[in-house]
Amino acid sequence: MKEKIYTIPVNDAFSKDAECPMCILEKDLEASSVDFILGPSHMESECRIETNKKGFCRRHYEKLIKSEENKLGLSLILETHIEHQMAEYRKLYKTNILNKNKKLKNLGDNIQKWLSQIQGTCTICDSMKRVMDRYIDVIIWMYFKDEEFREAFLNSKGICLRHYEML
Repeated sequence: MKEKIYTIPVNDAFSKDAECPMCILEKDLEASSVDFILGPSHMESECRIETNKKGFCRRHYEKLIKSEENKLGLSLILETHIEHQMAEYRKLYKTNILNKNKKLKNLGDNIQKWLSQIQGTCTICDSMKRVMDRYIDVIIWMYFKDEEFREAFLNSKGICLRHYEML
């Protein structure tokens, strides 16, 4: 079958002698996602709005900080993210303090809920999930439509349990 742009990464991963080709896809995707955040993304308003709102999980904060690429861009991203979150915090605080009917305990509960929400979001994780879902669609489509790929899939060493569950 003729290769298409969206089948190239899948074919490349399944052509390697690896324990789990999907782990290769995910590792490559994560590296390119980190590079994108540290590269052109901080100049795109849609990406900045998303990173301001969601931020990053601990794992991806560490990867971004440990990277030697574009420390200035990363500092700008983190600065506007923190400013955005502080504005959200101030809104939450003022809403609860100005509303005389609420008890102070509600403020603590609301702050705790807000902190849980922002810690559970990551721009990179969300992006990776979207792309991995598309890779899964491509793998399934290729398995049934491309004899050569089906053979490569069946002759691979296998799929790890996490990715097998996704499939």
